[in-house]
Amino acid sequence: MDNLRSKSHLYNVIRAIQVVSFGPESIVILMLQQRIPNVIIKLFRSFIDLSPNYYQIQYEDDMELATISDTGDIIAGILKQFVQNHSVLHRMITEDTFFMIIRIMSAKPVESVPQDAEPAYMIWKYRTVDILKSVDMNGEVVQYLHSRRCIDLMVRTWKEYITKGYLTFVDHREILLGLDLLYYQFRGSAKIQFHGLFEEMSQACGYEELCKTYGNFLCWKDYPHPIYV
Repeated sequence: MDNLRSKSHLYNVIRAIQVVSFGPESIVILMLQQRIPNVIIKLFRSFIDLSPNYYQIQYEDDMELATISDTGDIIAGILKQFVQNHSVLHRMITEDTFFMIIRIMSAKPVESVPQDAEPAYMIWKYRTVDILKSVDMNGEVVQYLHSRRCIDLMVRTWKEYITKGYLTFVDHREILLGLDLLYYQFRGSAKIQFHGLFEEMSQACGYEELCKTYGNFLCWKDYPHPIYV
């Protein structure tokens, strides 16, 4: 991560990629051929695994390293530009690279973190939702989401929360983020009259699981608290 933030190393590279991502189609195609989107997604995913202690490290030469926030925002901005480019998005769907971004929604850091307050890695979950909500919900995207069973993946996560018997502060934050994204996807799907996502939600018993989860929000007083179903 230090190399990525270093202004004499990779930081300048990602700044250049950020500019080029707005370039003409011919240049963007070259980035696709070099599989740059895959690399950027993996770099973005690495922010989830940053140790909480890493955010507290003080360096003698702070001018040499860009801030974690600035570096992450550049990476997120590149991804957002990629998914808003129809040619890039089509390629990412065809190669199944787009699913790598979706998987970040359910990703957990390698190192365990306290669950009674919002951990630092959640900022990258918010960025992920922002990226996914910038995607044009056209027929290709909606059918891809359905083919990859993305709604089912989200529902399985809810079931895991309920199965363990209590919801933590972080669980609630994760659920709310998922609902924010789900609403966006459902609204886009309804606009083009594609009902596959709604059927998937029903088949996965998502509405029932959501009602169980929602019932717990009504009696959410402490962290963690028991599941009431």
